[in-house]
Amino acid sequence: MQGPRRLVDSPSGRRLGRWILLPGLLALGAAVAWVGRSPKGPGLDADLCPEPPARLAGRTVALFDLRKPLDEDRRGLPAAVLRRIAAAMPPAVELRVFALAGRLEEPRLPLGRLCKPAAAGAGDACAAPSAEDAPRPSATAGYCARREALAARLDRLPAASANAPVADAYLVEALEDTRAELAVASGTLRLYVLSDMLQHASWYSQLELPAAEWTIERYDPLREARAALIGASPAPDPANLETVLVYIPRRGLTTDAGPARAHRAFWTSWFAGAARFDLQAAMDGYAFEPRMQPAADASAAAGESARLQARRERLRELGERLDQRTAALSETRERATAAGREIEARAEEQRRTRRRIAELRAESDRLRTELGRPANGPGPRSRQGLAP
Repeated sequence: MQGPRRLVDSPSGRRLGRWILLPGLLALGAAVAWVGRSPKGPGLDADLCPEPPARLAGRTVALFDLRKPLDEDRRGLPAAVLRRIAAAMPPAVELRVFALAGRLEEPRLPLGRLCKPAAAGAGDACAAPSAEDAPRPSATAGYCARREALAARLDRLPAASANAPVADAYLVEALEDTRAELAVASGTLRLYVLSDMLQHASWYSQLELPAAEWTIERYDPLREARAALIGASPAPDPANLETVLVYIPRRGLTTDAGPARAHRAFWTSWFAGAARFDLQAAMDGYAFEPRMQPAADASAAAGESARLQARRERLRELGERLDQRTAALSETRERATAAGREIEARAEEQRRTRRRIAELRAESDRLRTELGRPANGPGPRSRQGLAP
């Protein structure tokens, strides 16, 4: 064990060690650089979001309630809203897009995620370019392609349930999951909800209750009774959260003056006055399947809700594990990228040192030549130094 250390510690051993290790270090640096690079841009993941996630400037969540049919001439509204949301986002803000799902234990269907890269700037970077415009940077082109893929998916979803009665709309459940998610996020926070805001579940359905019962006073006891099965309501929305309800009135349901006031007052109270209504043109009402259960079925409903809660907790646990693994991978990749940069910096320093040594040697040879001395030996003695 001592022999190798003495060899490396000696001057000749250090030189030999450098020549042996340098190619390996350079190869490692190239490999790290290749792993860390992204075709979308340096420091960005596949969704064009900064890595690690701590570099995000904020989060925007867009929730689309497409469990209800849209009028034929308004099918393009969800995609148009998505484009408007994306255009208003500053760079490095994460956009998560969800649709309302038909599962109580998982009321949101994830549709996609993306960030606007810095190259896209402010405003709508995806507007059709004119012939005189310069080509888009690759990160901007990738962002526009991902945004349009999301828009196309939103275009397809309403058609799937256009003619079927509405079976459910777990709007409160989806909003509670979103509220819990945003409570742990940082930076600029925004929530957009495209919906007629009509909750339709077995424990509370605004489609089945008369408008006079669309009140927080009627809602709160029902939600409290449900808390024993699926947990209490999450904490209130963060103070820095901006909420916009892209609100669709429904003819025969929320267009008359009384129901319209009651419905908007309910959601104003639910969001503690922090939500802004973006009123859309009214659309037709729709048929729905009855969901609210009579009191006699309460015990059966409790058992079913307990099973749903267990499944939901399992899904949440799996999601947390996935988030932890993703964060660990991002941290490892960041360390590898930093190590690659350090190796490259050291290699560049060695190249500069070699160039400097070569320059000094050349300068030494030039000076020897000017003094009349050969490059490899002393010059002639001065005549003044010779004996007479």
